[in-house]
Amino acid sequence: MSLPPLPETNTKRYWLSYHVKSSVHHCQMRVSDDFTDTDAIDALTALAVAIQPLWHSDAGADGVLVADNGSNVRNPVSGFTPVVGTLGGTTSDINIPFETTWSGRARSGRKWDLGIFGLNYTLTTSWRITALSGTGLDTIRAIFVDTANAFLTIAGDKPIFNNWANFSYNDHWVKAERVS
Repeated sequence: MSLPPLPETNTKRYWLSYHVKSSVHHCQMRVSDDFTDTDAIDALTALAVAIQPLWHSDAGADGVLVADNGSNVRNPVSGFTPVVGTLGGTTSDINIPFETTWSGRARSGRKWDLGIFGLNYTLTTSWRITALSGTGLDTIRAIFVDTANAFLTIAGDKPIFNNWANFSYNDHWVKAERVS
């Protein structure tokens, strides 16, 4: 089913700003227009706290940005308390571009995904973890499912979240590092 493209600015968006060593990243959370800054701080703090045990101490969440529906301008949101990883040691350089991605699809056919860099997780024989229960990754997925009016698709609808997470090196990030 071919879906017409929608503008990037189609919904209100919040970003969790975080770092892995000296690399700064942002993960995006699409929300309904009535989602408040306080709601976003609560949701993204819960996400950062759920990620915290999977991040080494040189990784953590630093702040929140917002852009209103129809706007490309990102503004800082006050009130976020930084969250630092609690896993001992530091992130190996080879794992800086290692990304964990959750995905889903709405009934409308729109896809959804969210990726986080720097999580320390022992892979088994596959790039996909299909049994999230008890891994800490299930807690993160539950935040996506349970937070009303947040973690929406570009069309503004709530996806059905897959019960797995994928792990891989982000080729766009690696390529940008190689040419810089």
